Amino acid sequence: MKETSSSGLMQFDPLDMERFLCEWGMKIQEPTRDEQAEIIANRIKIKEKRKIDPTHQQVP
Repeated sequence: MKETSSSGLMQFDPLDMERFLCEWGMKIQEPTRDEQAEIIANRIKIKEKRKIDPTHQQVP
């Protein structure tokens, strides 16, 4: 990618570009089945903890 100051369109701050790529990377990358299973398992664990733990209060 070339940086051209004349158009202004192609000028990116490196940090912004990194952030942009990270955000899009997160959106584009499909989790694998193992990762999905892990995410679901973690969600279930969290729900179970909330049910079991009477002191846990959900913050709105």
